[in-house]
Amino acid sequence: MAVVFGEYLKRLETEEKAKPLAERRRVPTIEEIAKELEIHPVTLRNIANGNIKKLDLETAGKAITLMRHLGFPMRDTDFVQFIEPQSNS
Repeated sequence: MAVVFGEYLKRLETEEKAKPLAERRRVPTIEEIAKELEIHPVTLRNIANGNIKKLDLETAGKAITLMRHLGFPMRDTDFVQFIEPQSNS
């Protein structure tokens, strides 16, 4: 499994910047999301960048719920994705 939340946020930024100014939504920062989730911004940045060994599913669920509440259609696969392990042969 790989955390792809950081990639999702970057994709949202790109999509919103491509829209006409009147239609753009402001994508929340890592710091704003962390504050809402009541976790340290460095912790969320590490999660978003995949620099973790374990992920609390409750935190992931809260992040998805928050983004949906803010109007962004986030799915579970926008937070984590399965990546097939590469064989060593």
